[in-house]
Amino acid sequence: MFTNQYYDLSYDASKNQIYWKVKGFWPSVQVVSNMEADWQNTLGQARKPGFNVLADLLDMKAPPQDVADLHGKVQQQIISQGMRKIAMVTGSALVSMSVKNIGTVSGMAQLANEFETVRAAQVWLDEA
Repeated sequence: MFTNQYYDLSYDASKNQIYWKVKGFWPSVQVVSNMEADWQNTLGQARKPGFNVLADLLDMKAPPQDVADLHGKVQQQIISQGMRKIAMVTGSALVSMSVKNIGTVSGMAQLANEFETVRAAQVWLDEA
């Protein structure tokens, strides 16, 4: 598991699922300089293809452009590694809009669904 003041990232082998929690505002990509490496390490544990991602974005703040670009780049890597679907839990309309814009560019949007609660997101991911 990778944990810092900006995100938590972990893998649950029993569900073949990655948990991603974004925390607060990221002022620049420099504050999350290990993010790509942390994702690669986590993706190395996932059974491919067919893993899911549960993204808890309730505490996320809308990102500046360089951070949005980094999210998009990592999303493309996740897709290429065989992600089945992603459930995103958002807490604000602004974050929802930002995430949708990033996902449209990266290709993530077609594999995504948005939820108001982590529980609802997990139920959807658990569906065949």
